[in-house]
Amino acid sequence: LYRLALLGGLEVAERSAAVYPVPYCEAGQEAAVSDQGLDLVFVNNTQTPLFLTARVYGTDDGQTMELQLIGQPTDGRFALESEIETIDAPDEPVYVRDSEGRYATYADERIPVSEARPGYRATVSLVDENGETVRVVSEDTYDAMAQIVYVGVQQRN
Repeated sequence: LYRLALLGGLEVAERSAAVYPVPYCEAGQEAAVSDQGLDLVFVNNTQTPLFLTARVYGTDDGQTMELQLIGQPTDGRFALESEIETIDAPDEPVYVRDSEGRYATYADERIPVSEARPGYRATVSLVDENGETVRVVSEDTYDAMAQIVYVGVQQRN
């Protein structure tokens, strides 16, 4: 919906990036929404009404949602371009004392519960049909994460 609003030339009044890039679009081209206050707000700054249609249908890979914004044609066609810089993940894992024994019981146990993940800096631009930048839409940073390893606390007998 965020990408659709941008490509339709609408003003985006409020948007938050996801915590991590999502698989369905390039980094910086998504919007996070949640019941905890993250919203996507866009404004119909055109002179005519807009209609939004949504369709969800099953595919071999799961489900797909298709959105369509219907209104008067805009002047020209636009695309989104992302410039993405990778931030290396830390080399050293973060060790967490597992005092509840959730993953590891003994002090000599090292149980990895997540992999290290690189971070990204993404700058998204709206470009016209000639490839010229109209404006920078967003600049987002997705933090790199170290591997998380749980360590038990009990000594073996």
